[in-house]
Amino acid sequence: MWSQKFKEFVRLLNQNKVVEFCLAKPSCYVSLISSQRPTMNIFLRLIISLSCLTLAACAAESVSKPSATTLMKTTTSWDGKPISYPEGQAEITGMMMEIPVGQETHWHLHPVPSFGMVTEGTLEVVLKDGKTKRVNEGETLVEVVNTVHHGRNIGNKPVKILIFYTGVVGSTLTLEKP
Repeated sequence: MWSQKFKEFVRLLNQNKVVEFCLAKPSCYVSLISSQRPTMNIFLRLIISLSCLTLAACAAESVSKPSATTLMKTTTSWDGKPISYPEGQAEITGMMMEIPVGQETHWHLHPVPSFGMVTEGTLEVVLKDGKTKRVNEGETLVEVVNTVHHGRNIGNKPVKILIFYTGVVGSTLTLEKP
């Protein structure tokens, strides 16, 4: 009996699947190493035990657990002005915006708070007074509210921005300005 279990262990070891043997078949593993058969020497039992314990520990460490990372937390937009929500029935709108290489948006403003993350490229936001904010791939931005601005792609690939607007039902999210 133990020789069949040992053969299975060796076969799985050769296929780099010994962890499955150790974790999925603990009773086979236990009977394999606890065999009192004289033909299975102590050295071999020690090697099998250490292999299973090491691989089982590595497998246990590689299990991913849910995690959360705060990307932004603020009470102001990027220009330092306080954020306030409009009155009425809340409505959140999410969208993906893309700005091609070398292009820019029209001058505009947002009457409601919004925030986003640049998922690709490099964005530069410019206010009418000349103040600028550069946002790189993977970075977040809390947009300015009721402040005229425009965004432009200053990188060498399209800018993609995941944006969420926190308005109210029926509210305008963006107003173009000359």
